[in-house]
Amino acid sequence: MADQKRRTYYFELTDTPNIFWVDLSKLDLSIGQPMRMLPVEGAPVMAGEVSSRFEKQTDFQFMPGSDPGAQK
Repeated sequence: MADQKRRTYYFELTDTPNIFWVDLSKLDLSIGQPMRMLPVEGAPVMAGEVSSRFEKQTDFQFMPGSDPGAQK
C-alpha cells in the first residue's frame, strides 16, 4: 500500500505478521546515486520505518535473450 501524499510505502511480508514502511523522503533518489535494495530474505524481522536499512547494490544485469522475430 502507498500513501502518495506522505511519500510512504507500506509492506507486509507473507512469513511475518509485522508491517514496515519506507519514508521515500528519507531516500536520495536523485540521478547518479547508487542503486540500493532493502534485503528481506534472511534478514531480521522488520517493523516500523526501514529507510536506513537499504544497502548499496551493483547494477542489475539482464540475462541475454533472443529476439523472437530474428531469422535463423
